[in-house]
Amino acid sequence: MLDMASNKSEEAKSLASDKYKNIITTMIMGYFNYGTELEHAKEFGNSLKALTEGYELATRELGAEHPLTLNLQQGVQGLIEKKKVL
Repeated sequence: MLDMASNKSEEAKSLASDKYKNIITTMIMGYFNYGTELEHAKEFGNSLKALTEGYELATRELGAEHPLTLNLQQGVQGLIEKKKVL
């Protein structure tokens, strides 16, 4: 009986962790999409801010090697280069 309760507890923790990661990933994707839309609207300062915030969150929550983190990093670097040209 104790093993069954322990297994249920671990299962609940795992589900909560998965739900948290899904929410965080959705938030990070939102930053990426918002930053990209701002870039297309030529609002480069706001775009850089959104992509940077998304990158920082992604690095903290998903890790530096996660594909979403790397995409945000590329976006930030691309905007920095673009701002140098403008």
